[in-house]
Amino acid sequence: MTTFRELAEKTAASVDPAILSFDPISLIAFFIKVLPILTSCWTSVVNDTASPDDIDKTALARLRGANKRNREGLVKKTARRIRAEADEPMTKQDSFILAKAAIDQALTIDESSASKLCAAANSMWAV
Repeated sequence: MTTFRELAEKTAASVDPAILSFDPISLIAFFIKVLPILTSCWTSVVNDTASPDDIDKTALARLRGANKRNREGLVKKTARRIRAEADEPMTKQDSFILAKAAIDQALTIDESSASKLCAAANSMWAV
């Protein structure tokens, strides 16, 4: 099973820190912070009447579909959220690089891991 930390490490490793204003350790820490939030956002496209189980089971399929239908829109939405969650001001270019890396890594995980990550992210933000 993939954890948020493992996904953060893989995502950070896929980004060249020389083109960003992040060192590798800060990049991992940033992704550990932001991936649960992004996962929650990616699952929010599901109809409000869907059960949490349905959201968890379809999140990866929905992410894949959104990526296939409108990758640019998905990247823009993800980049906006990344900028909003950044502790320091971030350029759009940096946020787009990070968004693409996060999406690309999320698309590589298996359905079971995706379901568990979505459940974990959703429980973090449950009120």
